[in-house]
Amino acid sequence: MLSRRLFLMSTMGLAMAPELFADVYAKRRKAATAKIGPRSLSKQEWPPAICPNNLSIIDKSFVCLTDESGRLAIVDLKQSSSSRVLSESTILGRRVIDVTFDSRHAYALSINESDSGEIAYSLIGVVLIPPTNPTIVYKLQLNEFLEPVCLTARNDLIVVAGLALDGNNLVVVYRQFKSDPPSMLSSFTTDSNITALDLQDKHLVVLQGGYKTQVDYISLYYPHTPQLRKTIQLDGDYRVMARYKNELVVAGQSGSIHGFDIRAISLEPTPHAVDHAPLASLTNVSYADAQKGRFFVLGERGPERIVSTFTYTKTLELMPEQTIVLPASQAGPGLRSSLQAKERNIYVASPWSGVDVLSLDKTGWQYSFTYSIPTLPASSIANWDDLVVLAGADLKLYNIAKADKPVLVASSNLAYPLKAFAGAENYLLCLSKDKLALRKMDQLGHVLHATDVVAEHMAYDKERQIAYVIADTKDKTTIYSVKIASDKLSLAKVIDLPAGFNRVTASDGYLLARSMSNLVLYRMNEQPELIGNHSFDNLAIRDAHLTQNHVLAAAVDHSSKGFLILLAKNTQNLHTIGVVDLPHDATAVGTAGNLAVVVGKSSEGKDLLSVVNLTSEATLSVTYSSSVIEAASDVIVKNNLAIVAGRGLQIFALS
Repeated sequence: MLSRRLFLMSTMGLAMAPELFADVYAKRRKAATAKIGPRSLSKQEWPPAICPNNLSIIDKSFVCLTDESGRLAIVDLKQSSSSRVLSESTILGRRVIDVTFDSRHAYALSINESDSGEIAYSLIGVVLIPPTNPTIVYKLQLNEFLEPVCLTARNDLIVVAGLALDGNNLVVVYRQFKSDPPSMLSSFTTDSNITALDLQDKHLVVLQGGYKTQVDYISLYYPHTPQLRKTIQLDGDYRVMARYKNELVVAGQSGSIHGFDIRAISLEPTPHAVDHAPLASLTNVSYADAQKGRFFVLGERGPERIVSTFTYTKTLELMPEQTIVLPASQAGPGLRSSLQAKERNIYVASPWSGVDVLSLDKTGWQYSFTYSIPTLPASSIANWDDLVVLAGADLKLYNIAKADKPVLVASSNLAYPLKAFAGAENYLLCLSKDKLALRKMDQLGHVLHATDVVAEHMAYDKERQIAYVIADTKDKTTIYSVKIASDKLSLAKVIDLPAGFNRVTASDGYLLARSMSNLVLYRMNEQPELIGNHSFDNLAIRDAHLTQNHVLAAAVDHSSKGFLILLAKNTQNLHTIGVVDLPHDATAVGTAGNLAVVVGKSSEGKDLLSVVNLTSEATLSVTYSSSVIEAASDVIVKNNLAIVAGRGLQIFALS
């Protein structure tokens, strides 16, 4: 029989058992999930750095954007506050001539290089599902064309038009089957230059531009033998069109009135022109779209972008509905833009502006928001305490107190692009084309002081709290010291070098100047003391960094192969101690302790980060390599973190 004491002790043990076991399991789980070694902690990407020329709605809120440089991005534009990039790639070739879409695919005419190095034209098919991972399904070389111009696709048919090898205006019909490359079914020629195509319900519309516009309506019910049903000629130069089933509009320069207009054409039972309406005050027409009961025309009036909407009756009588003036594009008129309407929204893609979204409410079409797309990645980075500033097309301030969850605190536009940028404690030194400006990190938009100087680069010695600016001229290179006193800048010349030096690095009283292939190191006493120099015969220096005992140079050879070179700091010729091959082109380097972090782009075009252990000087090695944010251009190392700037911000833990 149990005593009362033993009974109480046993029941207490049973009561505590779950808590004890839970604690043990929690420790085991923590030990099992704890990650040791370098790893990415966070990645905050900026929207795709593209100038969107074309767009398509592939879901209720998913927008596929493409540009003429071959970039493709899919963005969720459900609302302005939650816009996010689902995927991005450069899979459409070196240059895109035209692109068209269906609900699951993008089809692009692109320019690439053939195996022999000559220009080759290709038809590229991309499946857009899932939107997080668009992939190429085929790439067909277009040997029939001297220069393809436009294309259209619907169901299993793809139609490409352009200039044939014999100089005729050629239209080729292809059939695609699943993921196989399309096969040619038929071809025919047209009278004039082809500017646009549209395929619906096995009927093809071919728009031919020029002083006299021609519209050919062709049956592809038997695609092996296309049948011309009718040709319509219009007085004027109409280069864009939009179609909803059997209802077609063309827009452009009218031949009978001064200015631009829109013309409605009924395709069935026999194609014939029905109505027209002026496009008031436009100086250019760039795109048109259609949906049931409405037509949309995108044009320009000087720097302004204009969206004109029209409703129409059952007999295709046009009725002007509304004219919407969009914010002026900073790139000016003449750039290729596009528009697509989806239910009660209009999406307008414009290079250098982004995507403007219009919504229909009881009062009409209203401007909703703009999805802005930066055109430049960050080129440099500055840090003070828990604050990080990235400099690119603008300045962006992040708080990285929680490295796994950096927070964008503020941003500020720049009047001019920056040549160089450096953090000086909680100040920022910004070097533009002819000025050096002083800002505070927590007041990005306010310039405290600026001084005139024409220079190439700048660096800050945080131990000595002094900056250096390097100015290269035809005859010589001059380095100035920069002192910050009472929120003011003062420059003083400290040293002259031979011409050709255009980059500078400073740390703990040392100053390193470099050209493409030469390094020169000074100790900055009252009179600068030359420590040593080094020349590279077959390498170009991309970046350099000073440590307590070494000079680190990131360099690249003629084939874009990257190297990290360790040089002795206190010898006259800065002789080489160790070299390590890198899997990329060594764009930038940062160091802390016995680790160096180098970023660059591989020969396959992938952005990579490499960690190099400097402990064994003669046997340097890459201990960790990882993909990194696109266009990685600068890296700093602080508190066991590698902070990388590119088309956004990425933070790595180094152990």
